[in-house]
Formats: sequence, structure tokens, C-alpha cells
Amino acid sequence: MRIPKYHLKKFFFATATTAMALTAGTANSQTAILQRSVQLTVQNATSGCVRIYFNNAQYDVQSLRSTSFQAVSNFNIMASVFRGACGGTATRNVWHTTNQDQGSQTWTVK
Repeated sequence: MRIPKYHLKKFFFATATTAMALTAGTANSQTAILQRSVQLTVQNATSGCVRIYFNNAQYDVQSLRSTSFQAVSNFNIMASVFRGACGGTATRNVWHTTNQDQGSQTWTVK
């Protein structure tokens, strides 16, 4: 049985197109899962000031206080810990990555 080249090309093109569409659909659904909204509460459990760097801005959290942010899952946030008031040289920097499995999270900086 002879199959014309035209039909073979058409078959392979249709197969490749279907495979790409399935792959793109899977990638889009994974991206949607990874970008879930997360309510993040940052608690300062130090005796000094904690400065949070979030969305190209900085927020100061005074000792034994907390503040909340709306973030997305798998998002990295940095905080700098200062002695006394915020500013000058930080004693250390700490990082937190939001978790995609939880819609509400608390990060305690100690």
C-alpha cells in the first residue's frame, strides 16, 4: 500500500501540532497553580527593627509588631534586622519563600 507524501506530511504536521498544544496547555495550568495568592504576615520577634523589602519598596516593622502583605506563592522576600531603629548597617539578612500550599502564612523574624 502506497501512501502519498502529501498525506504523510499532513499526518506528521497534525501530530506535532497536537503535541505542542497539549504541552502548552500543561505549562499554562502549572503557571496558574504557582501564582496563587498568599496572605503573608511578618512578625518581628527581635528587640530591634526589621525592614522588609517587598515589591520594590521597603517596610519597617518595629519590635514585637507585625504587618501583612498580599503576595503570590513561591515569592522570595528579604528582611534586614537592625539594632534599635531601622537604618544603618543591618546585623543580618534573612530570606523567606512563600509556600504555595498555604493561603495564609506567618513569618516570624527572630
